[in-house]
Amino acid sequence: MPKPRRDSRLRGNDEFGGGGWCIIIGGAKPQSTMTKNKKKKQPVIPQRRKNEELRAVLEKYFPGALQAKNGGYVVNSAMLQDAISPEHGKVVDEGFELRWVGKKEAYHHAYTPNDKILKPLRADSADFDGTRNILIKGDNLDALKLLRLNYFERVKVIYIDPPYNTASDEFVYNDNYTKSQEAVLNELGYGAEQKEFIKNINGDATHSGWLNFMYPRLLLAKDLLADDGVIFISIDDNEQANLKLICDEIFGENNFLNLLSVLTNLKGSNSDRFFAGIHEYGLVYAKNINANITFNAFKDENGHEDWSEDETGYWKRGGILSASQGKTSDTTPANFPVYVSSNDEVSTTRQHDDDVELYPTSEGKTTRWYWSAKIFKERKDDIIVVRSNGRISLYGKQRMGLGDVPQKKPKTILYKPSYGQGTTHLKRLIGSPKIFNNPKSVHYIKDVLSIFTDKSDVVLDFFAGSATTGHAVMQLNAEDNGKRQFILVQLPEKIDAKKTKEPYKFTAEELGKEPTIFEIAAERLRRAGAKVREEWENTNGNLISGEEPPDVGFRVFEIAEDIGNEMYERPLAEITHGDIAALPLDSPHDDDTILCNMMLGEAIVLDAPVQEHVKGALYQASDEGEDSYALFVLGEFSVKENYQLLKHARLVCVYDARIKNDKFILELKGNFADKVAVKGKIR
Repeated sequence: MPKPRRDSRLRGNDEFGGGGWCIIIGGAKPQSTMTKNKKKKQPVIPQRRKNEELRAVLEKYFPGALQAKNGGYVVNSAMLQDAISPEHGKVVDEGFELRWVGKKEAYHHAYTPNDKILKPLRADSADFDGTRNILIKGDNLDALKLLRLNYFERVKVIYIDPPYNTASDEFVYNDNYTKSQEAVLNELGYGAEQKEFIKNINGDATHSGWLNFMYPRLLLAKDLLADDGVIFISIDDNEQANLKLICDEIFGENNFLNLLSVLTNLKGSNSDRFFAGIHEYGLVYAKNINANITFNAFKDENGHEDWSEDETGYWKRGGILSASQGKTSDTTPANFPVYVSSNDEVSTTRQHDDDVELYPTSEGKTTRWYWSAKIFKERKDDIIVVRSNGRISLYGKQRMGLGDVPQKKPKTILYKPSYGQGTTHLKRLIGSPKIFNNPKSVHYIKDVLSIFTDKSDVVLDFFAGSATTGHAVMQLNAEDNGKRQFILVQLPEKIDAKKTKEPYKFTAEELGKEPTIFEIAAERLRRAGAKVREEWENTNGNLISGEEPPDVGFRVFEIAEDIGNEMYERPLAEITHGDIAALPLDSPHDDDTILCNMMLGEAIVLDAPVQEHVKGALYQASDEGEDSYALFVLGEFSVKENYQLLKHARLVCVYDARIKNDKFILELKGNFADKVAVKGKIR
């Protein structure tokens, strides 16, 4: 995959084709009807006109700047100006868009340079060297800017559950831009009163503050989505309307897929004034509506598609045929044996010597069949045999009734009883009382991912919370032998001991960690991973030919300051002798941190396998296959002994802060001048 250009929002000129029309020479003579109707000859190879190609670029990279009108298109030049050089933008009163105080600054802030680095935390990780999953500790705006370097257009599904901006919400992601805000506002031409107002609303529960918070994050999220990618955002009534408008602008109104209703509490909440709330929303957009987007059939609570078809007609799996304990009655048919053959045929009499004799059971006790022997004979084609863990269960086919529609597409209302059990599921996993406020259900997120992902896709959640999305990815992979990868980002938000005693006690006392939401997310992944692996082993025997256990590990990275880097960002005239004297003589970072950020700077993904050739000096990494790799030099080694390795590398990246001998770099450049890059910073 080509590396992204970091000086532009476009990735090059590959969007612009050859253009022009082909001239047909010779060929069959036109028919009389064609002559009569004066039909134009079509090109041998259909091609788009240049304006169509340019429009396609705008639709992909600046969808909000292109608006359909009277069969044609109108370009919002002000929006393009803000995208390319916002300091010269002007406020216009024409066109339809959502405006609020601080919007221009919020846009600008999405693309300001990022001086943070990623620090690997091996001790907090699970199977660091073997996993592809990523958990990032830090502000998600910083994380998105860093991920944009090496995950540009690589993410298949983004799921986020951001703050809903309710009265109970606290903006823990308070975008208080301290050092840079004053300079940015001055550059964009804001007056004193406007600057003061913007500083006050950012981080407050106002519509403008919430929009300033979400806007830059969604802009960066769009850059990370693959061409056939989808973003799914959970939201409620407080900001749903505003979110829809800014998503129309960012992703393009034509890429809107649906606003889904997700039922989470059929009893209804008493928090609403007039109506008992039973649902929230799922706002869904495609990166490119014309791409080959994955839409898998929605599955029921038992993991089966809504409707299938056989010779009789449409059906889906109904209830189990054995009555549950405590629900039998005099009207329930008496128990009797049925016989299941090796090819899953069911009969009330033994047909083959190896038929399995089966009685109705529930919780290990004999109960009764819901069907009589007569119905078993009449509806033998309506019986579903399920084998699991050495046990056999019988289910009935539910036939289509009046009003049923055989639709395999996901519907606009998503509901399963398990969608409202997120708190219960987390409590069982953690083994503690209510540890997190309103966590999403694993079943709900798993369903979202099963609809939009294939088995090897990348999933991103930059509001990880209790890490439900990571849990759902591991669970889904275990169920369908998938290789999906998750990337989660969570701020180390401090837990207040007075407001939330149980979470504080759990993290501080039971885990012995700093009481933050991040630590709950990390521990949830550890426990969920162990549980998923254990269940997989019990189900599949752990050694079935051709299958591998699901990846239940995760690499932890922390967003950190680049020590000593501040001086490099300042004008030369402002640097003093004291600044130079304060610089560390050697790199203050460990080998893992240096290597991680050098890879980041070369657009190599964070989960790429790394091979050590010379400890502390020479490392190999690649995410493009074994035949295309980059070498990273952290120290000196024998060039002669590693000549063949250096010769076949596509890049040799040298971190010169660790190099004491200038002759070593000269030797590298003398032999491999076309591929050696020497850098004074780790990124």
